Amino acid sequence: MRAAAPVSLLIGGMSLVTSLTVGLAMGIAAALRRNSAVDYAVMGLATLGHTIPSFVLGPLLVWVFALMLGWLPAGGWQA
Repeated sequence: MRAAAPVSLLIGGMSLVTSLTVGLAMGIAAALRRNSAVDYAVMGLATLGHTIPSFVLGPLLVWVFALMLGWLPAGGWQA
């Protein structure tokens, strides 16, 4: 369990920074362009993010980014 703690903290920290960066950028873009296509697209993505359960979204994102695009590994941790 102690060996997994640094990896878990790193992944959690990276996800926090990524979500804050993307969320703030999208929120600012939507606020600056109220009632435009950008605003509605951001609101639609936010609504989808809240309504799709994580046990559905997680495997879907793994499929897209790891298997289809090959950008990320599908599993495991390379130390």
